[in-house]
Amino acid sequence: MIPTLQHLLGLGFQISEAQMSSQAPLTLVDELQKVLQDMVDSKKAAIIYTDGSTAVRSSGPNSGCSIYVTDSKDTPIWSAGMIVRSDGNNFIAELAAAAIAIKSCPQSLDLTMKIDSKAAIGALTRGAVSERKRVRAAGRAWLNFCRDDFLRKRKQIKIQHVSSHRGLGNAEQVGNDKADQIANLYRSLGEQRAPVLNFTHSEELFTLTHKGKTIQGDMRSYIKQIEREKMIEIWKTKAPRQAEFFQAYPHQIRQQSKRVWQWCVEKGEGQAWLYYIFGVCQWLPTQNRLNKHLKDPKSQKCFLCFRIR
Repeated sequence: MIPTLQHLLGLGFQISEAQMSSQAPLTLVDELQKVLQDMVDSKKAAIIYTDGSTAVRSSGPNSGCSIYVTDSKDTPIWSAGMIVRSDGNNFIAELAAAAIAIKSCPQSLDLTMKIDSKAAIGALTRGAVSERKRVRAAGRAWLNFCRDDFLRKRKQIKIQHVSSHRGLGNAEQVGNDKADQIANLYRSLGEQRAPVLNFTHSEELFTLTHKGKTIQGDMRSYIKQIEREKMIEIWKTKAPRQAEFFQAYPHQIRQQSKRVWQWCVEKGEGQAWLYYIFGVCQWLPTQNRLNKHLKDPKSQKCFLCFRIR
């Protein structure tokens, strides 16, 4: 089902024209381009460590991100960072730093990027995508910002994963730790400030907001999650008896529902799916359910229980 505008507004969403895009990323790109161009002129290869920092279990609007540059001999060259609008999603902060590094890379520079987020690496290296996937991509504003540049420069840009918080035993760990410190500094600054502007330089000219939170990921998945929560709330209110099992084991029942649905589809057994629904809602014709109006307690017990005795 495709949600209508009235449906979204009824769920508490706000759709508005995007405010002026944040200019901090463009300023950082200009500064880093000059640094990397100097390295090209000096015939040096570059290593860039990027990182994002968001407070644990935070729903705050701002996060921090960082860029730490060294040459091939691990000599520090340049470092910087910025406050980024993430609404509690550290994936956005990780993407922001990496996107700026890719955008800043000169066409003739051999660049190695070292990132401690496998999710960010996977999103950046995916390459060209369809329009449908582009619109639904998490962190699409940052991916759209650097995707064309990465496709043009992918022969000279190498992206590697580096494990974080593993000590300072080698240059790679030291570089990652430096990037982490800078990102934490900008996160701390961001926590003390009002929400910064969204980065919409390469994005559609509208924003979708729910309860003060800007949706920067897959809007369809987010809307489905909100609808799911709304349906559960209605279920608990209007049929508390049926929802008893779910309230006791919400995660287990969700997971089991996926498995049962898959089994039913594979075997073509629609009745099995109905049996599961009846079981979860306590609708199965058990002895207790059929004979609860009788005064004889034995009439409400399972026949198998009597046989075990």
